Amino acid sequence: MENDESKMIIRIARISVYPEYLEQYKIFLREIGQDSMEKESGVISSFSMQQLEDPTKISIVEIYKNQDAYKKHIESDHFLKYKKGTQKMISDLKLEDYNAISNDMLPKTFLKLK
Repeated sequence: MENDESKMIIRIARISVYPEYLEQYKIFLREIGQDSMEKESGVISSFSMQQLEDPTKISIVEIYKNQDAYKKHIESDHFLKYKKGTQKMISDLKLEDYNAISNDMLPKTFLKLK
């Protein structure tokens, strides 16, 4: 049985951005996503989406290998730059945590994109 420290962290961040900052926010978001995936082996997913009906609504599917990987992420220079740089741009932030129903599907999730 997994302990809490080794358990995968699955989170959806639901973010509302002030309209006047939307384009600037998306620049920060692309940079943090790219840096997280390239520089952090414990970041399994950092997948951003923009709602079609209301483009100021952003969701990010974040998956971390374990609690240690998540801690390293939020202490990283690129995350701290994102956090500080976007603070005034965000009108609302909700973090929703999830448990995986089927861990064996995770490695196959984006293989069809190749």
